[in-house]
Amino acid sequence: MPVSAGGPVVDGGPSVVVGGDVRGARTLEYQPALDGLRALAVGAVMAYHGDVAWMRGGYLGVDVFFVLSGYLITTILVVEWSRTSGISLRGFWARRARRLLPALFFMLAGAAAYAWLLAEPDELARLRGDALATLGYVANWRYVWSSASYFEQFGVPSPLRHTWSLAIEEQWYLLWPLIVLALMRVGRGGVRLLGSVSAAGAIISAVLMAVLFDPAGDWSRVYYGTDTRVQGLLVGAALAALLVAVPHELRSRSGRVVDATALIGLAGLAWCVWAAADTAEWMYRGGFFVVALSAAVVIAAAVRPRPARSGRSIRSLLSTRPLRAVGRISYGLFLWHWPVDVALTSERVGFAGPGLFAARTAVAVALAGFSYRVVERPIRVRDVLRTWRAARLAVTLTAIATVVAIVAATAGAHPLHGVRGDSALSPSAGPDKQGTEATKPSVLFVGDSSALTLAYNFDSARWHEDDWHFVATLGCGVIRGDTVSAGRTWKQQDVCRRWPRQWAAGVAKWDVDLAVVQIGAWEVLDASVDGKTLKVGTPEHSTYLAGELQEAIDVLSAGGALVAFLKVPCFGPSSSGSRFGSERTDTARVAAVNEVLATVVEANPGRAEVIDLAEWLCPGGRYAEKIDGLRVRYDGVHFDAAGAAAFWARLAPKIESLAKTPHPASGVSNSG
Repeated sequence: MPVSAGGPVVDGGPSVVVGGDVRGARTLEYQPALDGLRALAVGAVMAYHGDVAWMRGGYLGVDVFFVLSGYLITTILVVEWSRTSGISLRGFWARRARRLLPALFFMLAGAAAYAWLLAEPDELARLRGDALATLGYVANWRYVWSSASYFEQFGVPSPLRHTWSLAIEEQWYLLWPLIVLALMRVGRGGVRLLGSVSAAGAIISAVLMAVLFDPAGDWSRVYYGTDTRVQGLLVGAALAALLVAVPHELRSRSGRVVDATALIGLAGLAWCVWAAADTAEWMYRGGFFVVALSAAVVIAAAVRPRPARSGRSIRSLLSTRPLRAVGRISYGLFLWHWPVDVALTSERVGFAGPGLFAARTAVAVALAGFSYRVVERPIRVRDVLRTWRAARLAVTLTAIATVVAIVAATAGAHPLHGVRGDSALSPSAGPDKQGTEATKPSVLFVGDSSALTLAYNFDSARWHEDDWHFVATLGCGVIRGDTVSAGRTWKQQDVCRRWPRQWAAGVAKWDVDLAVVQIGAWEVLDASVDGKTLKVGTPEHSTYLAGELQEAIDVLSAGGALVAFLKVPCFGPSSSGSRFGSERTDTARVAAVNEVLATVVEANPGRAEVIDLAEWLCPGGRYAEKIDGLRVRYDGVHFDAAGAAAFWARLAPKIESLAKTPHPASGVSNSG
């Protein structure tokens, strides 16, 4: 997140950094180039979230902000020490609260309005938790513990997902002044010790990220973890200590060298923003550290002493008026752009593509501008909330009001039928066969994330005649291979390769009479199996998929159960940024998968059936955003609450009929 829209507030002014040696410095000089760098960083993040195809690495704008924050905050603390031989912790924290919290509270009020007006019922419980975690500045660890990076790919994204970086920075603001104070008290070598500790800490953090990174597991631990992401902040802190230690004269003479190095760093940042997709494994093995170093050399050039002769330099390029204007409101832009993206979906506004991105940007700029002029700036420049007591009282009262608003807006949240909040679901809507109601037919529903959304919204009170059980996992179909899309390979979770064991355990536990399988969202994508890419529709892919489907039948019918596959429907364009949307909407791929499915089912008479509701989901073979006036699949793939209810109204009777109908696998003829 941006540490400031116009620079950190020190003594009421938009002061940023010293132009030279801080020893004896009494004021901090405003550096317009840093506003320009902020503008580029927030623009990259907005483009990334807006699915701009050539900005695959736009998420790295956050890392630029981390380095900026580390540099600016460390410089502010060192300057205060040089001026007063001490650091006022209360004063520092009060300034941070005055600068950051008003805009955050304003944005959270907007999130409450979203919850009240637009959010689906099954979003509310998660949104309430996200808001409370945001207020407590622990959102990053909440997303680590809930594997949120994976949920973001398949569900309606939380409008507060971006606050993970705010949490890391606030944790930094809380602890770093204490560390700086302790190190500066060492004596004349305090600044050098500070630089050494910062550099060592940055390296340790980068190494920890590489060690903890598991390509086959969930990446959220290393992406959101404070310990693994603090490397950027510490690189910025090390830069601050270095610039403080370098004499002003030497910095002036080395201007050309600094500019040349910064051009290389800026080019490296530009290349990463263009090419380093969020799934690039090398980013977690030193890539983030390289990005931080690149940002640091750009900052060094942006704040170097003004040259005697004017000329084109990194400093002047970043100081242009348009960039400065965007930089001043960058904090508000960061806060508002993502909630606006979540609220203004193509379904709600009626158009998509560049037009939608432009509309979202315009709304975010308007909200950020309003926040800057009406909410943030009055508190910054006027003599309000400057004492520790006043700031503490204001923050406490506003936080209470915000909590009340969030809780009230999300009061309609429900417990999702007791389902856990992780990526795998294995609930049971009725007793085991060993229970007192063992005479009821037992139904096992298995599948991928689409099956999971149906399970979330299963009405056990309505469909009570059968014994229903669910085993569904986000991101897991029957293909046990990595996904290949747009020339890139996306690692599959280890858990996805264990579906035969999971399904077999469910069959044994619940003595299943009927197993229902819902797959397709992953089967319509190319797969990498044993190092070979299998393209949908080719004989190689069809043969492999047929083998997986046959194993599914063998596993699920081992106890005599009938296996019913839901015919794969067409899929719609994603409104939540799925990177596979264009391939999933290819009806030829869907037809190829259904052809293989039909062939396998025909080869297993009496053991397998196909339930065809694809025509209802795709009238005339085409995806429809609304069916009978109702939105069924909120992102073109997954069911929301109302859509699931409508789908269950058509699916459940078919399942009940099949569950009660004897079939050859149990020794009695099947009536179909």
